[in-house]
Amino acid sequence: MLWILLLWAGPSAGRDIYVAVDGDDLRNSGGSGDPYRTIGWAIERSHSGDVIRVRAGTYAESELLPRGGTHLVSEDGLYAARIYSQDATAVRLQEDASGIDGFEIYADWNVPSYTTGDGLVRTRWSNNTWIKNCFVHDACFLHDCIKINGTNVLVENCVAHSPGREGEGLQHEEVIDIFDVPVPNDGVTIRGCWLYHTPEHGGDFLIYAKGGARNVVWESNLFGPAETAPNGNCAVSAGAAVQDPVFPACENLLVRNNVFAHCGGDGAFCFTSTRNCHVYNNVFYDYVGGRSVLTFWSIHPPGGDRNEDCYVYNNVFLQSNGRPVYTDRGWEVGHTLIPVNFQHDHNVYHQADLGGDVDIYSEAHSIFADPRLVAPAVPDCGSDTWADAVARFLLQAGSPAIDAGYDLPLPGQPYGVSTDVLGAPRPAGPRCDIGAHERAPVLASNEPGADGTLAKTQNNVVRLIFDSAIALPEGSPALSIVTADLGTDVSDRFSYAFDVDDPNGSTLKAVEDGARLSDLTWYAISPSVDFRVAAFSFDLCTVFGDANGTGRVTTADYGEVKDHMGQYTDSVCDLNGSGRVTTSDYLVVKANMAHRAPPKP
Repeated sequence: MLWILLLWAGPSAGRDIYVAVDGDDLRNSGGSGDPYRTIGWAIERSHSGDVIRVRAGTYAESELLPRGGTHLVSEDGLYAARIYSQDATAVRLQEDASGIDGFEIYADWNVPSYTTGDGLVRTRWSNNTWIKNCFVHDACFLHDCIKINGTNVLVENCVAHSPGREGEGLQHEEVIDIFDVPVPNDGVTIRGCWLYHTPEHGGDFLIYAKGGARNVVWESNLFGPAETAPNGNCAVSAGAAVQDPVFPACENLLVRNNVFAHCGGDGAFCFTSTRNCHVYNNVFYDYVGGRSVLTFWSIHPPGGDRNEDCYVYNNVFLQSNGRPVYTDRGWEVGHTLIPVNFQHDHNVYHQADLGGDVDIYSEAHSIFADPRLVAPAVPDCGSDTWADAVARFLLQAGSPAIDAGYDLPLPGQPYGVSTDVLGAPRPAGPRCDIGAHERAPVLASNEPGADGTLAKTQNNVVRLIFDSAIALPEGSPALSIVTADLGTDVSDRFSYAFDVDDPNGSTLKAVEDGARLSDLTWYAISPSVDFRVAAFSFDLCTVFGDANGTGRVTTADYGEVKDHMGQYTDSVCDLNGSGRVTTSDYLVVKANMAHRAPPKP
C-alpha cells in the first residue's frame, strides 16, 4: 500500500502580467497601467514564474492553455473575472506546475461542442496543477464541469454544478470526473468544494474516481443536492458503474469530513471495485435515492471484482427516508460484493436504522440516537454558501456524538486525522467526535467580566464557564494571559483547575499565584494553543475598590458592598480578600476613590 504526501509548489518568482476588458493587446505591454485585452494573448507572452492577473469583467475566450509554472488569477476578487467559453473547453492545464484561482467559468449549457468527452476545466497529463476558488458551471454537451487526468492535482474551495448531458435521456456527465486516460491519476485532492445539481438541469454522478486512480483524498466537501434519478448511478463513487479494464478501479481513497445532503441514485456513496477505501467522519443526510445510503457494486458484471479493505467509521447517518444504510448488489452477479475485510463501527444512526445487507447492530460502539446537529436541512443552491450549508451540520452541546468516535487512524494505517470540516483540531476532548465537525467547548460566560476589581491583597481569579465539559491541557497553562500593552506573557503566574463547585466539569478556575499582577494594567486573556476550546478573548484590568464593575471607584461602590454584606464569597465585593464581605471592605473603596481603569491600549 502506498500513500503519498502532496507538496503544492507554486511557480518561481516572475513578473505580473495584467489583463483588463478595456486593455489593448497590440498597443499595451501587459503592465498594471497598460494591460492586455485578452487572457490568451497574455498567456502566449508568459513564462514560468509569471502571474497573469485578470481584472473584473467577462472574457469570451476558450481553449486557454496556461504555460508551465504560471498562475492565472482573478485580480479583483472571487468570481470578479469571468471566462465564458460558449461551446468549448475554457481552460486546459496540460503543463506542469500551472493553475487558476478565483474565476467564474461557464459555457452555454448542453449546447453541442466541437470537442466531446471533455470538461469546462481540464487537467491533462500534467503534474502539480491546481484549480482554486473557482465557480465552474453549465458545461456543454458531453462535457464535465471539471475533468481530471494527471498527478498531484488539487481542486480546492470550488463550487461546481450542471455538467452537460450524455444523450437525450437522463444520463449526464460528471461535475468532477477523475478518469483514466492515458495513465491512472496518482494523487488527486478535492477539498472544501461544493458540488451539486440544479433542478433545471438535473444530473447523475457528482464525482467519481475510476480507471485505477490512486491516492485520492475527498475532504471537507459538500456533496448535494444531487438530482440523480432514484435508480440512477450513485451520487458519489469510488470507481464507476461502467465497463473499465482496471481492478481496482480506485485504490487508497480517503473520504473524510464531508457532508452528503439530499443525494439520490443507487447510493449517496458507492464502493465500486475499490481497494483500501476509508470513509470516516462524514454526515450522510436525507438520502432520497431508490436503493441505500451506501452501496457495494462492481465494474465487471457478471463476473465481478469484489471490493477489498474498506472501512466506515465515525459517520453520522441521518434520515434515510425508509431506505437501508447498505445494499450488496452482488445478488445481481451471483456472489457478494461486500468488501473482503470490511470494518465498521463508532457511527451514529438516527431515522436511518435499517442496516440492509450489513448488520449495523453488531457495531459495538455505535449509537442509535439523535446526533443533535444544529439545524440539518437541504442546501439551498440559490442562496446558500458552502459555509451556510455546512454550519447546519455542526454538533450542538450535549450531542451523543461528542467524544464518542474512534481515535483514528485504524491500526496499521498511515494516514493522520488532525482537523475537522472547519479546519479545527481533532480531537477537542478526550476522544474524537463522530461526524464532520469536532465540537470544542464554547465560552458561555465568565464571572466576573473584568475580575481585576479584586483587591491586590486577594489573588485574581478568572472563572470561565463553557457550554460543555472541558479537558485541561497537561503540563502547560490553559490560558494565554499577556499584558495588552507590552505583550508580556504572565500565564505561568496562575494555577488552573476545574471549579469544584461545578459537577459538570465545564468551569475553569484560574487563580493568580500570590497577587503578582500589576494594578491598573490591561491583560488580554485567550485560550492557549493546547486548550481545545472554541476561540475567545476578553480583557482584564485591575482596579481596587470597584465593587460594581463600572471601571471607576465611586461612592456607588459603598452601596454594592452593603448589598453583599456578610456573604462568604470570592466575588468582587470581597475587596480585601478576607473570604467574607465585611465593613472592612468600605476602607478599600475609600482608599481608592476616583481611581478608574485606563483606556484599553
